[in-house]
Amino acid sequence: MLAQATTSQSQQYGYGFAIQGTGALKNFGHSGGAPGMSGDLRVFSELGYVVIALSNFDPPAANRMIDFFVSRMPIGTPKSVSLWLLPYVGFGSVWRN
Repeated sequence: MLAQATTSQSQQYGYGFAIQGTGALKNFGHSGGAPGMSGDLRVFSELGYVVIALSNFDPPAANRMIDFFVSRMPIGTPKSVSLWLLPYVGFGSVWRN
């Protein structure tokens, strides 16, 4: 079932997940929000990362937090990390299996 959810069914979408990136940075996830809140989840299964961002600001605040981290993400053997990116903007977490 995970294979179907993470395989492009039409354009870049699986069943409920957006699929993006290439190579080691290929990931799947889901994002959304409304005025005053936004969230983004991305799973980098090849690297063993799960990146989550939650924000009390309008979209695309959470997406921007994750994009900031992903553009600087270590590809080697990372440790689990939790970080505050900007005070009162949001919280991001990174887990590694």
